This record gives sequence, C-alpha cells and structure tokens, in this order.
Amino acid sequence: MEGIRGQKDIGGGTKDLSALAVGCLAAWCAVAGIERPTVTFYVSPRGNDAAKGTKTSPVKTIQKAVNLARGVMSDAKREVIVGDGEYEIAEPIRIGADDCDLTIRAQHPGKAVVTGKVRLKGWTRDPEDKRFFVAKLPFEPEFGMTYALTCNGEDRAIAAWPEKGRMKYESVVDQLVISYPTNAFPQGAGLNALDLQSVWLELPQEWDTTRTLIATNDVAARRFSLKKKAAISFKTFNHGFVMLNARLGLTQPGQWMYEAAKHRVVYWPKDGERPSAADIRLTRAKSVFACKSARGVTIRGLVLEGNASSFVRTNPYDANAPLAAVILSGNCEDCTLEDCEIRHSASAGVHAVKPERCLVKDCHIHDIGGNGIRFFDGGSRSDVIGCDVHDYGKTTAAACGVSMQAAKVRCIGNHI
Repeated sequence: MEGIRGQKDIGGGTKDLSALAVGCLAAWCAVAGIERPTVTFYVSPRGNDAAKGTKTSPVKTIQKAVNLARGVMSDAKREVIVGDGEYEIAEPIRIGADDCDLTIRAQHPGKAVVTGKVRLKGWTRDPEDKRFFVAKLPFEPEFGMTYALTCNGEDRAIAAWPEKGRMKYESVVDQLVISYPTNAFPQGAGLNALDLQSVWLELPQEWDTTRTLIATNDVAARRFSLKKKAAISFKTFNHGFVMLNARLGLTQPGQWMYEAAKHRVVYWPKDGERPSAADIRLTRAKSVFACKSARGVTIRGLVLEGNASSFVRTNPYDANAPLAAVILSGNCEDCTLEDCEIRHSASAGVHAVKPERCLVKDCHIHDIGGNGIRFFDGGSRSDVIGCDVHDYGKTTAAACGVSMQAAKVRCIGNHI
C-alpha cells in the first residue's frame, strides 16, 4: 500500500493515518506469515545530509536518516545503520509516532559514538590562581543548567564545598532563606565575590534533592536567599546543604567549575596533565534521544553520551517534558534499548514516563549524574534485563541504579 500520509479527524480527535496504516499492515503480515521487506538508510561521519542515505551515499546525521525513514510510505520495516565514528549533536535526536517499527543500530556495536559533548580549546593559565587553567565556554550557558566535564574520557568532579558531608544551617525561613554559622566556610573564602549566575546549593532531602541558585548573598548576616523553595521540609528531612560550582570548592587537582558571568571554564589539572594537549570536553545536549509516543522502536549497539541537566525542574509526571536524561521517553510502547553504552551524563541515563512493554537489555550505564534507569509514573510490563549500572548519582544524592515505578515489571540479572 503506497501513498498513505496525512491526518484526518476521526470521532473528534486527530489520528495519524500513516502510523495507523503501517501498524495495521504489520499486524496483517504477521498473521499471514509474510516477511516484511526492510528499507535501510545509512549514516556516516563522512556523509552528507543532502545525500539519499544509501550505502554508497550515506547521510551525515542520524536525525536526517530518521526523517528519510519517516517518509517511507509502505508496510516495509525501516532501519537506520550508523557507521563507525563520532557524531556530535547539540539537539536531541527526536523519535515520535511516525517512526513505528524503526530500528537504529550501530554497524559495529560499540563503534558508533553519539555525543552531546563539545571540546574545550584555548586553555591558558588562570590569572587569578596559577594552579588553574581557563578556557572559553564554546556555547552560551543556559539559566539553571548543570554540565559534566571529561578529560581524556574520564569524568572530572565539579567543585563542591564541603567536598564530603554537608554544611549545617542555623535557621531556615519558609524553606527559602538559609542562615549558616560563622565556621561554615574557611577563612578567606571570598563569599562576597560569589558568581550568583553560576553557584548553586544542593539540599539533599530524603527521597528528593533540591538544587537552586542563590537569589541574594548577605555575607554580613550569614544568609542565603534561594531562587527556588526547597521541595521538602528542612526540619524533618534535611540536615545541611552543599555549595557547588564555586571557587572555594576547588580543593584538589581533577576538579572543575564554570563561571557564567565570565563565560569560561576553570580546571585544576591532575599531575602530568597538560590541558592544551588533553581532550577536555563539556556536556551540552539536553538529551541524546528524545522519544515521544513512539511504538516498536529499537536502538541497538550505540555509545550515547554527553548530556547536560537542568535544575529548573520540569514536571516529572509530564510525558511531554520529562526530566533530562541521555534517553528520554514519554508514552512509548514496545520499544527496546539493547547493547548500548550510556555514559558521561550530568543527569539520568534512561528516564521513561509511562512505558508500556518496553525493554532495556544488556546495556552498560555508568558515570551518570542521576538515576541509571528510571521507569516512572505508571506504564506496565516493561523490563530491565542483564544491564551493568554503576557510578550513578554523581550530582544528586537521591538517585538509584534502577528505579521502576510501574506495574508488572521485571528486573532480572542486572549488576548494580
């Protein structure tokens, strides 16, 4: 059946006839025992998005190949084969209702890297402190965003004070104003010079973590006013706070921070490291794949990395705008993530809202800011099988390796 495209109002609602027709034809072929043909598109780092996506004329980006596959108007299966190499993205690859029964796979598992990281260049000595090096931010930092930094493929810790434990507070007013004792910060900490565009506080609170910028900094009164109200009562569930991304948190080599006001990154290199010769990268993309209302989509064999995170929280219950993760999923059915490596994320690895019959299998998920894998707010019959999840919760205390808030789920044979 050819030429089925467009939308039509049915019973007061809008339905996508192409997705409906493909689904019906797929079901009919399965019943009839007919093998459906496959239409394949190819991607290469040396490709051209003006090309046709054939094996000899590949496109350059995965999103372009997905768009080409979306235009196939038949009962054929659709496949995108990703060639070896690195694919840098600034925006997520978007998968939706028009992409049913689509497979995106690495030509050779583990050899295709889709990265939301960008390399930092032009390192010079920090004029304020010769122990440190500085480089310009290669993009405009967004309000409320946090990032992760890697050096030669290894995660580096963001500046934090205290490095371990929490600072105690003397009093809290309406969960918005924190007063701290005189000994909370070291002598000469330079609190008057705090960059309020960059520094934030983390308030670990039982099952949740509030992260917020500082609205006002009254050094004389030893008081911070918060940009955002703490999520949970301090008295019951919180016993302190941590200051992140401030110079006073740079206490040992291998730590870093960024200064939004000066539009630069500050890094304290480890012994033997030369920033000008090292591969130092900062995460940028808000996610790598953003899947909404997709059905029957498979992602296999890719390395996925490099997303930033926002602590200006979206509604975690909203499938149209779930929290940040390398893989974002909302209201998806019968989708599979298999044999993928997910790494270097400032937020979560996989965040799926209301997944139905979805599967995460044989994936290696590590160096993650938040949860490794999270099924959230309903859905059912979704499984996590044979995954290796470690080094998660790097930027939030309230994180799990695997969290499954859904019905009839299975978590089998995982190493967490």
